Amino acid sequence: MKDKTKKISPAQLFFMIIQTQIGVGVLSLPNTMANAAKIDGWISLLFGWIVVQIYIITSYFIMKKHPNKKMKEIVELLFGKMISRMFEIVILLYSILIGVLILYLYTRILDRWVLPETPNWIISLLLIICCYFLAKEDIRVIARFYVIVTLFLFIFLGLIIYSLKYANIYYILPVASTDWKDILIGTKEAIIALLGFEIIMFLTAMTSGALNLKIKLISAANGVVTFFYVLATIACYLFFSPADLLLIPEPLLYLIKSFSFNIIERTDLLFLSIWIVFVFTSLVSYVYWGANCLQNIVKGKKTSKYTLIMVAIIFIMAQMPSDTEQSMQQLSKYASYAGYFIILIPFVLLPFVLLSRKGKHHAQNQ
Repeated sequence: MKDKTKKISPAQLFFMIIQTQIGVGVLSLPNTMANAAKIDGWISLLFGWIVVQIYIITSYFIMKKHPNKKMKEIVELLFGKMISRMFEIVILLYSILIGVLILYLYTRILDRWVLPETPNWIISLLLIICCYFLAKEDIRVIARFYVIVTLFLFIFLGLIIYSLKYANIYYILPVASTDWKDILIGTKEAIIALLGFEIIMFLTAMTSGALNLKIKLISAANGVVTFFYVLATIACYLFFSPADLLLIPEPLLYLIKSFSFNIIERTDLLFLSIWIVFVFTSLVSYVYWGANCLQNIVKGKKTSKYTLIMVAIIFIMAQMPSDTEQSMQQLSKYASYAGYFIILIPFVLLPFVLLSRKGKHHAQNQ
């Protein structure tokens, strides 16, 4: 009974997935998709959504046989404690890498758009301190915060929808004119943009309720994020010419900066203020996940200590890359490779789970 009180609700899981998926990459997403699949980059995003749904369904079959178990517990059940320990180390390193990328991109964008005279390490430090004070809390506290800040998404969507009044439909016509090979290659970029869904390996077992309901809400959260990304991408495609889109690093910011209201002169600053919240929540999710892995690896008890270690590592490593485009591309490439590797985990595990005799009946007898 006590364990149940420490779990989040399925509705809170829905909001946590949304907040983890929407992060720093949304600002440059239209440019990334345009470089990958030209004017049909939004189609690649839809294909990315399909791949993520396959991932979710694959995870469902694994969790159906091992209900209320985290992925690392399933790995331990199948392969033993040594492999389970290695699995957690991999997840820990992955969480650190993604955290470093989020913090690095966050500081670079704020440096270019808002605070060019402020040292990047100060900007990073402010975010990482805030991140620590939330990430060290119980999962239910984090989930409640995520539910509240998701309301900002409506402002986000409102600004994007407003920009459609300046749309030029001819910029995305004819539809599917890009070679299908390029569209499929662009799917790889779309999957990386949608990263955050992989945290279901950790969160699903920490959520109360029936597995079917949880999977439906996870799928719905992924659908909401995909819809938002597709809308943001198409809005930029309809505003900028295909040639211009390839040259603009953060199309979404340039789009919103181009119009103003009577009471708001710099709309891009309002947009950035909202965007920072989504960057923050995404970073908190990975810090919390990584700290949990670190705590399990060393078999510690005081959660806040391992959260502090996580944020310290991420902060220090985020200051190491030189402030160049090449460094950013290199870090993004490493994160992409790590993302592909993590995504493959359920697909590799599924045959072993289906062939193993250890499953629901085994769990019930423990």
